[in-house]
Amino acid sequence: MATYVIRDTVSNAIKKSLIKWGEFPIDNGGLKGIVKIKNYRKYQFRGEVDIEFEGEIFVKLTREGRIWYGSDILTCDKYNISKIKLNRYLRKLMIKEVGIRMNYFGVDIKDYRNINKIKWK
Repeated sequence: MATYVIRDTVSNAIKKSLIKWGEFPIDNGGLKGIVKIKNYRKYQFRGEVDIEFEGEIFVKLTREGRIWYGSDILTCDKYNISKIKLNRYLRKLMIKEVGIRMNYFGVDIKDYRNINKIKWK
């Protein structure tokens, strides 16, 4: 079964309004920074969003314990980090706030898999 993006007036209006109201601060136990919702796609049974995150993440990479790290840990040769696992962890940490923000527009984002792309600055 193929899935196609539904392009109607409601989804186009949501995309345009995300330019103005798609940016919000986040400060929970694992993330600190600003989340920008860049794009929204509507499918038959779900919606998807693309995220841009500027900030820090609170994780444990060494024996010292959990520390706040920026996006520079991805390019550092000192740590061996899986980008797939890191993106999944970021999605799980920000799903609640993204879901609340998208509820303003009438979009139901409940699962972390509905956050499709994450660009971390």
